[in-house]
Amino acid sequence: MSKASLLKTAAFLIPLAGLLYFGITEDPYRPVESGEPAPDFSLPTLAGGSVELAQFQGKLVVLNFWATWCPPCVEEMPSLERLSRQGAERNLEVVTVSVDQDLSVLQDFIAQHELTLPVASDPQRQVAVLYGTYKYPESYIISPQGIVHDKMIGAIDWDETRIREHLFSLANGTQAAQF
Repeated sequence: MSKASLLKTAAFLIPLAGLLYFGITEDPYRPVESGEPAPDFSLPTLAGGSVELAQFQGKLVVLNFWATWCPPCVEEMPSLERLSRQGAERNLEVVTVSVDQDLSVLQDFIAQHELTLPVASDPQRQVAVLYGTYKYPESYIISPQGIVHDKMIGAIDWDETRIREHLFSLANGTQAAQF
């Protein structure tokens, strides 16, 4: 084979190999979509111990990614706390994942706002990347079977009647209309 034909073959095969590689591998920042299984994770909580998504199998989960430096996150936290308190009686769990890197700031925030909902710490954003989350706040509604039902970006008023009705109907197995 001549040098010219070898170069032509290489010029064809190298880009083809790149297309195949990138076409086959998954994008690590691809958001989890509705209808897909929610990725399991284990993270330490600020209350001590850890939280795993698998421990909530059979319950509706509101998984919220947030940070203390994010004004919309801070805005939605009181209504998320109330949802957590009321949801416990209705087969609904609220789990928050903070991406704060300064744990003392996060602990002060939790104490100041008297939060009782589970706050997991993900300062390296490993679980956030696993879910494809990069905007805060982002919330995932995960069915009792572990499937992502909804994804919401931005601050949510979790006290809003239609949102509560939707969540509680999903939690008890009677699916309401989308919101």
